[in-house]
Amino acid sequence: MELEGSISSFDITEIFQFIASSKLTGICNLNLEKKGKVKVYFDNGNIAFLTTNEEPLPLKEILFHQEKLSYNSYKHLLDDHNMDENSINTQALAELVIKNGFVTEKELNSFIRLYLEEEILDLFRFKNGEFKFDNLNTLNPGLFPSLSIEVEPLVIEGNRRSQEWVKFLSEIYSEDLIFANKEVDSTFFYNINLSLNEWKVFSLISGKLSVHSLLQLHNASRYELYRALFNLIKLDLIRPQNLFEFDLYSKRMEKEAYADPSQKPLKPEEIAQQKKQNVKEKGLSFKKLLQLAGFSNNSNEKNTGFPIDKYNIQTSVGVCILFNNLFFGNLAQIPEFIESDDDHLLYINLWKEKIRQYPRIDIVKFGSEGLEWHKYERLRIFIPDNVESFNNTTEDIIHALHEVLSEIYQIGTQKVGEEKVRKIYKELHQDLVNELERLNKKKLNRVPQKVW
Repeated sequence: MELEGSISSFDITEIFQFIASSKLTGICNLNLEKKGKVKVYFDNGNIAFLTTNEEPLPLKEILFHQEKLSYNSYKHLLDDHNMDENSINTQALAELVIKNGFVTEKELNSFIRLYLEEEILDLFRFKNGEFKFDNLNTLNPGLFPSLSIEVEPLVIEGNRRSQEWVKFLSEIYSEDLIFANKEVDSTFFYNINLSLNEWKVFSLISGKLSVHSLLQLHNASRYELYRALFNLIKLDLIRPQNLFEFDLYSKRMEKEAYADPSQKPLKPEEIAQQKKQNVKEKGLSFKKLLQLAGFSNNSNEKNTGFPIDKYNIQTSVGVCILFNNLFFGNLAQIPEFIESDDDHLLYINLWKEKIRQYPRIDIVKFGSEGLEWHKYERLRIFIPDNVESFNNTTEDIIHALHEVLSEIYQIGTQKVGEEKVRKIYKELHQDLVNELERLNKKKLNRVPQKVW
């Protein structure tokens, strides 16, 4: 059966519905404006697979996104089995991660299905291009993975989303747009209720990154990003930059999402791996932080107070993060505490473990001086105290910081002795209390007086 034509005449949803109702087997070749070439494989009317621009299924990225595999564990896995990253195919990688316990076969199929469904739903928004269906008796038996996804539920969801896309694109009409936080009276934010995804997107808004860059940095689908941006616009929380601001930022700030502006942007897991490698080679750079707190390069003798005012910290979370950073930073100056490359990653790994327990705390990221409070405080400025969803996030962060603090204390005790660790903790806590009293900010202190 010959089936081909223009997508402007036959909507993709109509094409897929016809293939499904006719229970056809074959490949629907799409050539879409701004998307490129897409092949959708059908088996007896159900979707079995999809490829974009002849690229294989990005299984590695799917596993990274689902946090079932890290870049480091991926490299070790290949090394242990004498496999080359450039030659391993999708099926071999799937068998490898299942065999080594990173994921079950059921979980893997579920993740791939979710990925393919999002890719199909994204196709429905394109209205210009060509299509051609190649009818086959059977699909290639070596096709991996072999799934069976019904078309009709996707069409229903796609039709619902198509109405939303009209609204989204009326506000977010270009991927070159750069959004900034809007200056509004804080009383405007009473009764605000943002989803976790909206909090994450809002924390990335800084007047520095384009929508295109946000797509590279945000671990979610295009639809989820645009929906979050649209809702933030309608809540009057963000605004697009004017042309002057856009020209100013577009060349300078894209470097935050791109390794080299002239090259293909690094993927989030590649950026994370670079940071991790840098930490293993150089350690976290607590030098500036410790100097601000009054610690000299060669000793732990203090001559100034806690640097709360110097960093302009305004929240309890900020105070707790600063304390955690300084406590770990002081212990890291003791040779016995950092004995291997893995010890440099201790602080980061402890926080990653907490993110698995408290997903909302992912707002707090690692920087060169340890955990950063900047994004949280930028959000806190906009959100009133009675917003339950954000207050829950705050409590999760505080609990996680307390647990990490206790774990660092226990590890320090094992490595350098309890007497030395307790002395550092007590002196830091007293410095904190004194500084908060001096600044008349005692109510910001939620650091435990002791963790032993």
